[in-house]
Amino acid sequence: MVPDATLQSFSGWVRAGTRLMSGGEFVSTIKLRGNVLGTRSHEARGRPERLVLCRHGCQRPETPGHIQQSCPVTHGWRVQRHDKIVTTVCKHLGDRGWEVLREPNIPTPNGLRKPDIVLWNSVQSFVIDVQVCADMRVATPNDAHKRKRDYYNTPIIRQWVNEQSGKPPVISSIVMNWQCAWAQASYNTFKALGGTDEVSKLITVRMLEDSVRMYRMFCGAGALRNVH
Repeated sequence: MVPDATLQSFSGWVRAGTRLMSGGEFVSTIKLRGNVLGTRSHEARGRPERLVLCRHGCQRPETPGHIQQSCPVTHGWRVQRHDKIVTTVCKHLGDRGWEVLREPNIPTPNGLRKPDIVLWNSVQSFVIDVQVCADMRVATPNDAHKRKRDYYNTPIIRQWVNEQSGKPPVISSIVMNWQCAWAQASYNTFKALGGTDEVSKLITVRMLEDSVRMYRMFCGAGALRNVH
C-alpha cells in the first residue's frame, strides 16, 4: 500500500501484533494487505502461457481486487463482511447512548433509499452508510466516501431524518478499503460519534479476517500460500 496522508490506516497491529487473531490468521492478513495472495494473474507474470481469467468463468482477470470486490461467486461473502461491520457499529454506538435505526426505508421520488444506519442523540443526528471499497489502484476510500455522502445528501432524506430525530442530520460514511485504509472523513465521523480506536481496530481486523476467508473459499482449501 502506498502511504496517503489523507487516509487513516489502522496498521499499528501489523508492527506490534494483535491478540485479536491467531498467528496463522495474522500471516494471512499480512499477505492480503501486501497484495501477494496467489491468484492466476499473479502467477502468470512472466509466463504468458498461464491462464489469467477467473477460475469461476466470469471472464475477468483473476486478481485480489476481483476476488474481494466484484466476482459474482464472492457476492454473498461480501454482503456478510459488510453486515458484520454494520452490526459492530450499531452495537458500539447504541451502547454509548445513541438511538439507532438500522437500514430504514426512506421513501423518495426516485424510490426507497436505505442507508445502513440512522442515529441520533439529544444534540445531533447522522446518516451513515458502510462500504468496503476497492484498492487504491481503482479509487481511494475518500472517493468512495464522497459518493456515499452525495448519494444520501438530498433534501428528502434530510427532511425524513429531521422528522425522526428532531435534528438536521450530518451525512457521512464508514468507508475503508479491503487493505484496511479508512477514508479520513469516515474515521473523523466515527470518533465524533464516540467510537474508540480499539473498536476501529476491531472493525478493521475483523474485516481483514473476513476478506481472507473469502479468498480461501474462492480458491479452495490450501489456497493460501506464498507466491514464487
